[in-house]
Amino acid sequence: MTSYVLFVGDHEDIPGWEIVGHNYHGKNHKWHTDFEYTLVDGEDTYPDLVLGRFPGDTEAQITSMVARTLSYEKKHQSILIATITFCLPDSIKITMATESPIECSWKIYTE
Repeated sequence: MTSYVLFVGDHEDIPGWEIVGHNYHGKNHKWHTDFEYTLVDGEDTYPDLVLGRFPGDTEAQITSMVARTLSYEKKHQSILIATITFCLPDSIKITMATESPIECSWKIYTE
């Protein structure tokens, strides 16, 4: 089973759940959550996977987020070995240029 999912695009591209009301920001404050996407196994409300999001609107924004993430991993000499599942709209294309020690296998799902 997939353990890590990275959504690529903001809530207009991959909708989240809108929640209205916040203890600090007020009863009319609107915010979005992706928590429901983590509930894939069983009827409980415990997350079954780890979910992240690169909330960009353009290819340039997403490319920048990917490059900064990979740069951080390389700079801090950590080894990223992962299967990353990308969920993104067809309008965004990802081009990867990596060097060791980054090892990734990609699963890309589009609309």
